[in-house]
Amino acid sequence: MRFINKVLIWFLLPTSSFGLSELKTKQDITKIRYLSNNGTVTYYQKTSGELQMSTNYNFKNVFKGSKNTEYKVIGSKKEQRILFSVDEQFFPMQNALKDNPIYVVDLKAKNEAKLIGLGSNPSLHFNDQFASFYNHKNKEIVIYNFANPSSPRNIKLNKPFPYFNSSQIMITPNDIIYTDVNRNGTQAVLLYSLVENKFQTIHKSSSPSNKLEICEIDNKLYIGEFPQTQYRIESQIIEVPLFNNKNYLNKSIIYSS
Repeated sequence: MRFINKVLIWFLLPTSSFGLSELKTKQDITKIRYLSNNGTVTYYQKTSGELQMSTNYNFKNVFKGSKNTEYKVIGSKKEQRILFSVDEQFFPMQNALKDNPIYVVDLKAKNEAKLIGLGSNPSLHFNDQFASFYNHKNKEIVIYNFANPSSPRNIKLNKPFPYFNSSQIMITPNDIIYTDVNRNGTQAVLLYSLVENKFQTIHKSSSPSNKLEICEIDNKLYIGEFPQTQYRIESQIIEVPLFNNKNYLNKSIIYSS
Protein backbone atom coordinates (compact mmCIF):
# COMPACT_ATOMS: atom_id res chain seq x y z
CA MET A 1 0.00 0.00 0.00
CA ARG A 2 1.26 3.45 -0.85
CA PHE A 3 1.12 6.26 1.66
CA ILE A 4 1.38 9.74 0.23
CA ASN A 5 2.07 11.55 3.51
CA LYS A 6 4.74 9.27 4.95
CA VAL A 7 7.32 7.02 3.35
CA LEU A 8 9.14 4.46 5.45
CA ILE A 9 12.16 2.81 3.83
CA TRP A 10 13.76 -0.21 5.49
CA PHE A 11 17.31 -1.12 4.50
CA LEU A 12 18.89 -4.54 4.79
CA LEU A 13 22.22 -3.01 5.83
CA PRO A 14 22.79 -2.02 9.47
CA THR A 15 21.72 1.52 10.36
CA SER A 16 25.28 2.27 11.47
CA SER A 17 26.32 1.98 7.81
CA PHE A 18 24.33 5.15 7.10
CA GLY A 19 25.19 6.98 10.32
CA LEU A 20 21.59 6.71 11.57
CA SER A 21 20.51 6.21 15.17
CA GLU A 22 18.85 2.94 16.16
CA LEU A 23 15.36 2.96 17.62
CA LYS A 24 15.37 1.00 20.89
CA THR A 25 12.17 0.13 22.71
CA LYS A 26 11.34 -1.38 26.09
CA GLN A 27 8.80 -3.73 24.47
CA ASP A 28 9.04 -6.18 21.60
CA ILE A 29 8.75 -3.92 18.55
CA THR A 30 6.38 -6.39 16.83
CA LYS A 31 3.90 -5.86 19.68
CA ILE A 32 3.96 -2.05 19.67
CA ARG A 33 0.82 -0.48 18.22
CA TYR A 34 1.36 3.21 18.99
CA LEU A 35 4.24 5.44 20.11
CA SER A 36 3.60 9.07 21.06
CA ASN A 37 5.48 11.86 19.30
CA ASN A 38 7.72 12.50 22.31
CA GLY A 39 8.25 8.80 22.94
CA THR A 40 6.85 8.81 26.48
CA VAL A 41 3.62 6.86 25.82
CA THR A 42 3.54 3.42 24.25
CA TYR A 43 0.57 1.20 23.44
CA TYR A 44 1.38 -2.47 22.93
CA GLN A 45 -0.50 -5.74 22.80
CA LYS A 46 0.20 -9.05 24.47
CA THR A 47 -0.38 -12.57 23.24
CA SER A 48 -2.70 -13.07 26.20
CA GLY A 49 -5.11 -10.61 24.55
CA GLU A 50 -4.42 -7.46 26.55
CA LEU A 51 -3.83 -3.96 25.19
CA GLN A 52 -1.55 -2.07 27.56
CA MET A 53 -0.27 1.50 27.84
CA SER A 54 3.09 2.30 29.43
CA THR A 55 4.57 5.65 30.47
CA ASN A 56 7.31 6.63 32.95
CA TYR A 57 8.03 2.99 33.78
CA ASN A 58 4.39 2.38 34.73
CA PHE A 59 1.80 0.46 32.74
CA LYS A 60 -1.97 0.12 32.65
CA ASN A 61 -4.28 -2.45 31.13
CA VAL A 62 -6.42 -0.55 28.62
CA PHE A 63 -8.48 -3.47 27.31
CA LYS A 64 -8.68 -7.23 27.81
CA GLY A 65 -9.66 -9.38 24.84
CA SER A 66 -9.37 -13.10 24.21
CA LYS A 67 -6.02 -14.72 23.47
CA ASN A 68 -4.32 -13.50 20.25
CA THR A 69 -6.62 -10.49 19.90
CA GLU A 70 -5.25 -8.05 17.32
CA TYR A 71 -5.46 -4.30 17.96
CA LYS A 72 -5.20 -1.34 15.62
CA VAL A 73 -4.35 1.86 17.50
CA ILE A 74 -4.79 5.32 15.96
CA GLY A 75 -3.69 8.75 17.22
CA SER A 76 -3.32 12.24 15.77
CA LYS A 77 -0.98 15.23 15.95
CA LYS A 78 -3.07 16.63 18.80
CA GLU A 79 -2.65 13.44 20.88
CA GLN A 80 -5.54 14.08 23.21
CA ARG A 81 -7.38 10.86 22.42
CA ILE A 82 -6.55 7.40 21.13
CA LEU A 83 -8.81 5.18 19.01
CA PHE A 84 -8.36 1.43 18.88
CA SER A 85 -10.20 -1.38 17.11
CA VAL A 86 -10.48 -4.87 18.56
CA ASP A 87 -10.31 -7.96 16.34
CA GLU A 88 -10.68 -11.11 18.40
CA GLN A 89 -10.95 -13.27 15.26
CA PHE A 90 -7.93 -11.87 13.42
CA PHE A 91 -6.23 -15.23 12.86
CA PRO A 92 -9.15 -17.69 12.52
CA MET A 93 -11.32 -15.40 10.35
CA GLN A 94 -9.49 -13.27 7.80
CA ASN A 95 -12.24 -11.05 6.45
CA ALA A 96 -11.65 -7.58 5.00
CA LEU A 97 -15.35 -6.77 5.51
CA LYS A 98 -15.40 -7.23 9.28
CA ASP A 99 -16.83 -4.40 11.36
CA ASN A 100 -14.77 -4.53 14.54
CA PRO A 101 -15.58 -2.75 17.82
CA ILE A 102 -13.91 0.70 17.98
CA TYR A 103 -13.09 2.29 21.35
CA VAL A 104 -11.80 5.68 22.49
CA VAL A 105 -9.60 6.51 25.48
CA ASP A 106 -7.47 9.52 26.38
CA LEU A 107 -3.77 9.33 25.52
CA LYS A 108 -2.57 8.20 28.94
CA ALA A 109 -5.64 5.99 29.52
CA LYS A 110 -6.74 7.80 32.67
CA ASN A 111 -10.36 7.02 31.82
CA GLU A 112 -12.08 3.78 30.84
CA ALA A 113 -12.18 2.88 27.16
CA LYS A 114 -15.58 3.69 25.62
CA LEU A 115 -17.17 1.89 22.68
CA ILE A 116 -18.14 4.34 19.90
CA GLY A 117 -19.30 1.90 17.22
CA LEU A 118 -18.53 -0.95 14.83
CA GLY A 119 -16.50 -0.49 11.68
CA SER A 120 -13.05 -0.14 10.16
CA ASN A 121 -10.52 2.54 9.19
CA PRO A 122 -11.04 4.77 12.26
CA SER A 123 -9.65 8.33 12.29
CA LEU A 124 -9.49 11.33 14.62
CA HIS A 125 -10.27 14.80 13.33
CA PHE A 126 -10.29 18.49 14.17
CA ASN A 127 -8.05 18.52 17.25
CA ASP A 128 -9.50 15.18 18.40
CA GLN A 129 -13.00 16.63 18.77
CA PHE A 130 -14.41 14.17 16.22
CA ALA A 131 -13.86 10.58 15.13
CA SER A 132 -14.92 8.76 12.00
CA PHE A 133 -15.00 5.19 10.79
CA TYR A 134 -16.49 3.16 7.95
CA ASN A 135 -19.26 0.63 8.59
CA HIS A 136 -19.27 -2.11 5.94
CA LYS A 137 -22.65 -3.56 6.88
CA ASN A 138 -24.54 -0.29 6.45
CA LYS A 139 -22.24 1.09 3.72
CA GLU A 140 -21.82 4.39 5.54
CA ILE A 141 -19.27 6.68 7.14
CA VAL A 142 -20.05 7.39 10.79
CA ILE A 143 -19.07 10.81 12.22
CA TYR A 144 -18.81 10.75 16.01
CA ASN A 145 -18.83 14.05 17.92
CA PHE A 146 -17.31 13.65 21.40
CA ALA A 147 -19.24 16.73 22.56
CA ASN A 148 -22.51 15.11 21.42
CA PRO A 149 -21.93 11.34 21.53
CA SER A 150 -25.63 10.43 21.48
CA SER A 151 -26.14 11.80 17.94
CA PRO A 152 -23.55 10.45 15.48
CA ARG A 153 -23.94 11.52 11.84
CA ASN A 154 -23.95 9.12 8.89
CA ILE A 155 -22.94 9.53 5.23
CA LYS A 156 -24.25 6.85 2.89
CA LEU A 157 -21.86 5.70 0.17
CA ASN A 158 -22.54 4.31 -3.29
CA LYS A 159 -20.05 1.49 -2.68
CA PRO A 160 -21.20 -1.14 -5.18
CA PHE A 161 -17.92 -3.00 -4.61
CA PRO A 162 -17.74 -4.78 -1.23
CA TYR A 163 -13.98 -4.50 -0.69
CA PHE A 164 -13.78 -0.74 -1.17
CA ASN A 165 -12.83 1.03 2.07
CA SER A 166 -13.45 4.77 2.35
CA SER A 167 -11.00 7.29 3.82
CA GLN A 168 -12.12 10.47 5.59
CA ILE A 169 -10.71 13.91 6.45
CA MET A 170 -12.67 16.55 8.40
CA ILE A 171 -11.66 20.10 7.48
CA THR A 172 -14.27 21.96 9.58
CA PRO A 173 -16.82 20.75 12.16
CA ASN A 174 -19.38 20.72 9.33
CA ASP A 175 -17.38 19.58 6.29
CA ILE A 176 -15.83 16.20 5.63
CA ILE A 177 -13.84 14.98 2.64
CA TYR A 178 -14.07 11.30 1.77
CA THR A 179 -13.51 8.79 -1.02
CA ASP A 180 -16.26 6.87 -2.81
CA VAL A 181 -16.64 4.71 -5.93
CA ASN A 182 -19.42 4.40 -8.54
CA ARG A 183 -20.74 1.33 -10.35
CA ASN A 184 -18.21 1.79 -13.16
CA GLY A 185 -15.36 1.45 -10.66
CA THR A 186 -14.37 5.12 -10.90
CA GLN A 187 -13.24 6.50 -7.55
CA ALA A 188 -13.81 10.09 -6.50
CA VAL A 189 -12.89 12.50 -3.71
CA LEU A 190 -16.01 14.23 -2.42
CA LEU A 191 -16.76 17.05 0.02
CA TYR A 192 -19.88 16.59 2.14
CA SER A 193 -21.60 19.35 4.14
CA LEU A 194 -23.18 18.03 7.33
CA VAL A 195 -25.25 21.22 7.59
CA GLU A 196 -26.64 21.32 4.05
CA ASN A 197 -26.58 17.53 3.47
CA LYS A 198 -24.99 18.15 0.08
CA PHE A 199 -21.82 16.89 -1.54
CA GLN A 200 -19.40 18.33 -4.09
CA THR A 201 -16.89 16.51 -6.29
CA ILE A 202 -13.28 17.58 -5.79
CA HIS A 203 -11.55 15.02 -8.01
CA LYS A 204 -12.37 11.93 -10.09
CA SER A 205 -9.89 9.22 -11.00
CA SER A 206 -8.85 9.25 -14.65
CA SER A 207 -9.42 5.50 -14.99
CA PRO A 208 -11.73 2.96 -13.30
CA SER A 209 -8.63 0.92 -12.45
CA ASN A 210 -7.04 3.74 -10.43
CA LYS A 211 -7.07 4.01 -6.65
CA LEU A 212 -7.30 7.33 -4.79
CA GLU A 213 -5.64 8.12 -1.45
CA ILE A 214 -5.96 11.37 0.47
CA CYS A 215 -4.26 13.34 3.24
CA GLU A 216 -4.35 16.92 4.52
CA ILE A 217 -1.36 19.08 5.45
CA ASP A 218 -1.51 22.80 6.34
CA ASN A 219 -4.96 23.40 4.80
CA LYS A 220 -4.02 21.66 1.57
CA LEU A 221 -5.48 18.41 0.31
CA TYR A 222 -3.15 15.91 -1.34
CA ILE A 223 -4.69 13.29 -3.62
CA GLY A 224 -2.66 10.32 -4.73
CA GLU A 225 -3.90 8.50 -7.83
CA PHE A 226 -2.30 5.12 -8.40
CA PRO A 227 -3.00 2.35 -10.94
CA GLN A 228 -4.06 -1.07 -9.66
CA THR A 229 -3.45 -2.97 -12.89
CA GLN A 230 -0.40 -4.19 -14.80
CA TYR A 231 -0.96 -1.64 -17.57
CA ARG A 232 1.37 1.35 -17.77
CA ILE A 233 -0.84 4.11 -16.41
CA GLU A 234 0.51 7.30 -14.91
CA SER A 235 0.66 7.75 -11.13
CA GLN A 236 0.29 11.26 -9.78
CA ILE A 237 -0.09 13.33 -6.64
CA ILE A 238 -2.31 16.42 -6.81
CA GLU A 239 -2.27 19.41 -4.45
CA VAL A 240 -5.58 21.20 -3.81
CA PRO A 241 -5.95 24.32 -1.58
CA LEU A 242 -8.91 23.67 0.71
CA PHE A 243 -10.01 27.26 1.30
CA ASN A 244 -10.64 30.22 -1.00
CA ASN A 245 -10.72 27.81 -3.90
CA LYS A 246 -14.05 28.06 -5.71
CA ASN A 247 -15.29 24.66 -6.93
CA TYR A 248 -11.76 23.40 -6.22
CA LEU A 249 -10.65 24.29 -9.73
CA ASN A 250 -7.24 25.41 -8.50
CA LYS A 251 -5.23 22.16 -8.59
CA SER A 252 -1.63 21.35 -9.38
CA ILE A 253 0.21 18.12 -10.05
CA ILE A 254 3.27 18.01 -7.79
CA TYR A 255 4.41 14.50 -8.76
CA SER A 256 3.89 12.18 -11.69
CA SER A 257 5.45 8.91 -12.78
